Amino acid sequence: MPHVTVTWLEGRSKEQKRQVARAINDAVVNLGGAYPDRVDVVFHEVPSESWALSGKLLSDGDDSGFRARLAGTED
Repeated sequence: MPHVTVTWLEGRSKEQKRQVARAINDAVVNLGGAYPDRVDVVFHEVPSESWALSGKLLSDGDDSGFRARLAGTED
């Protein structure tokens, strides 16, 4: 039984989670040969005060480095 954990910042909508869960399920079924009803997806949502990048909490202000990394546009 595949178990996929998604760790990300809190704040996504229920619909976003639904779409991500479906996409992950489809990928594991299509690429990994798993049974669709046996794929678990768990969302672990982390508040910005519990996530640090380069030694700085995201809740302390400028998270542009983190956002650039997510977008693939970091220097």
